[in-house]
Amino acid sequence: MLNWFKKKKTLDILFSISEIPKKYRKNKIWIKSWEKFDGEYIKKGEKLCELEIENVYWLEPIDVNANKDGILEIFKQSPTESNENLIVDKEKLFAIHNSVDNKKAQELKNKKFENIPKIEIDEFSGTKQLKWESISGRKKNYSYDTDLYDCIITESFDDNFDKLMFALNNIDGKDYIIFKYPTKNYKLKIRDSISFLFENGQIIQYEIENLPYKSFDDTSWGIIYETKVQMTFSEINIFKNQNFSKWQIEFASTGKKITGGRGIANYINLPDLQFAIKKLANDYLKIVQKEISNYIPLNDRNEILTEQQNQNDIESTCYIYLMVDLSNNYYKIGISNKPAYRERTLQSEKPTVEMLCYKEFPNRKIANNIEQALHKTYSKKRIRGEWFDLTEKEVTEIKKMLK
Repeated sequence: MLNWFKKKKTLDILFSISEIPKKYRKNKIWIKSWEKFDGEYIKKGEKLCELEIENVYWLEPIDVNANKDGILEIFKQSPTESNENLIVDKEKLFAIHNSVDNKKAQELKNKKFENIPKIEIDEFSGTKQLKWESISGRKKNYSYDTDLYDCIITESFDDNFDKLMFALNNIDGKDYIIFKYPTKNYKLKIRDSISFLFENGQIIQYEIENLPYKSFDDTSWGIIYETKVQMTFSEINIFKNQNFSKWQIEFASTGKKITGGRGIANYINLPDLQFAIKKLANDYLKIVQKEISNYIPLNDRNEILTEQQNQNDIESTCYIYLMVDLSNNYYKIGISNKPAYRERTLQSEKPTVEMLCYKEFPNRKIANNIEQALHKTYSKKRIRGEWFDLTEKEVTEIKKMLK
């Protein structure tokens, strides 16, 4: 390219409008895309980025090449939908450092793997949800861009290059790991599992609990599907503090396994991928603890199982039953998903208990409301808990209702 840049000091590279042909100097100019990343070592003559000039469609994007060897630091990014980010005369676009100290190297690495959060507010509940505009420095400039920018992208070690993308999101105050994948690679079903192995030997396994759904149609990879699994607080901290090694997908119906963890995009090597994963988990926790007021981290995965069981109990059919203790003629008005099993349980404690009748209801919530109504109706006859001293007439009333 022409010498469109001139040096200010040794490291700073400034844009000079005077090198643009006069007829284009009033046109808007911007950086189309960067080929290199912050902190990357570059050599003289290597292509760094491309420039575009407004309404000059016949002109190919203009290459900007490095004018010396060194370590790149980027100051000017490509435009986005919300920001034209146009280049102005004498603006510093980038710098090339001969060398950097540890502090500067860490700063450049953080810039390279920058995560940009997206806080969404549910207008009905008023609660916040944390997702991502972009992860690990891969910035989405326009809404019509179809590449995946909101997750870490990895692929399998074999020649199939099966993709597995993942991110951490907070939804309704809960921590989730989000999985995305192209269906032309494989299809996940309920009970399939995804495991993460870390260099210290720790393994985290996630079982697919909900059928994945279509997220969007990517022009290059095909249909992208998505699903989520709730995480514990300790699992997030493992992602934050331990070096990732590899992942494995296991398909429950066939036993087939896919192993991977090779980074793509700007993950040039495993240490970069490890840094990107750690940074994502670290940024996630900082933002959640600052922004999500209803955040309640999950401490034990068994809490998820208990919650799921309680939900199953609520949604499944339920029974109201009437029992009698023949030793004292007291009656029990109770509720159970399995009344016959409940009878056997009580009989093991007291053999004189006998089931008189029971009736099925569509779900536990309805059954619970009716049970409470019966308890209130005969509250003056309560002996203790669910046991009542009923008359023969009252027993007949309840039997008729539970017929």
